[in-house]
Amino acid sequence: MGQLKRVVRCIEIDSDDSFFYCGTTTGDIIAVNMASKKFQAHGPKELFSLGVTAVTLMQNKDLLIGTGDGTIAVVKGKDCNFKRTSKKAKVEGSVTALAVRGVGHQFFVGTAVSQLYKFNYADFSYEMLFSSHSAPVNDLCFPRGFSDVLITCSKEEIRLWTSPKEKTPAHQSGQHGPTYLTKFESLKQHRAQITHIHIRKNDSECITSSRDGTCITWDLLTLVRIHMVRVNTLFMNVCFHPDEFQFITSGTDRRITFWEKYDASKIRELEGSKSGSVNSMDILENGQHFVSAGDDKLVKVWLYDEGNCTHIGVGHSAQIVGVKVAPNNRFIISISSDGAILKWKFPC
Repeated sequence: MGQLKRVVRCIEIDSDDSFFYCGTTTGDIIAVNMASKKFQAHGPKELFSLGVTAVTLMQNKDLLIGTGDGTIAVVKGKDCNFKRTSKKAKVEGSVTALAVRGVGHQFFVGTAVSQLYKFNYADFSYEMLFSSHSAPVNDLCFPRGFSDVLITCSKEEIRLWTSPKEKTPAHQSGQHGPTYLTKFESLKQHRAQITHIHIRKNDSECITSSRDGTCITWDLLTLVRIHMVRVNTLFMNVCFHPDEFQFITSGTDRRITFWEKYDASKIRELEGSKSGSVNSMDILENGQHFVSAGDDKLVKVWLYDEGNCTHIGVGHSAQIVGVKVAPNNRFIISISSDGAILKWKFPC
């Protein structure tokens, strides 16, 4: 290639194995002759912003290009004479994948912000098919007593998912405005990150868990501490039993511990995981079962009174950070650090 130096991001091989085409961080395309193993050409002259991140070859020898700034474009590639065409569009996020459907009348585009688009090649119109979190999902919840809407939060975004398809609509408009928060009181007892808060049904008390090894029950009317539990672990989760006479905790010691709410005395312990911390739990409304999940990537269903694990769900490829049972007790939602959201049919 002489004095020409490039960092290659993607490669596409011609159908007859005569050339292969390389997309570069510089924003151009390099053609290499496979028979002679020599550099053939590069172009176009107008470089693509933030580099060429995906490239695929159409049947008419045109190149379909995806770039780091989200541009989708068609480049004439006949005889390696690269020239831009009028076909161009822009999507959100860096383009990470291109896939042509059939003879090329449609193609699909994947981006770094976990969005999937479908394009019509003729008029270059497109629509978003799917959108999801592109960063670890930090927490999830259902509105009280309502199973048709799920709320999840991730880096810089909160999403509302609707049943039964669990899709989030693409947000195309809106504006940011001022947000006003009024501070009523600050309750300062924990000395490390607070990992979970659970409020009683009558909103008079709440219980908090922390990485400092404490769980504290608070009176939300008088704003004073009622009880504090301290053990040698980093608490990751705490849940009130629906009857609110007990609560359960979990943490990095892999244990699920049952406590009396009245005096915060320990009732019993279960081994919640063979490896890794138990990061999240939830108790069904009838109080007969509860679910747990954590670093072992497993979702487990337990009998509350007997303390027996009845079912284990395998499907996550990263540590599970949250799990919730729908208010109708028909399904379970779990989230993980790789951004996945999984729906499970409740087995009991």
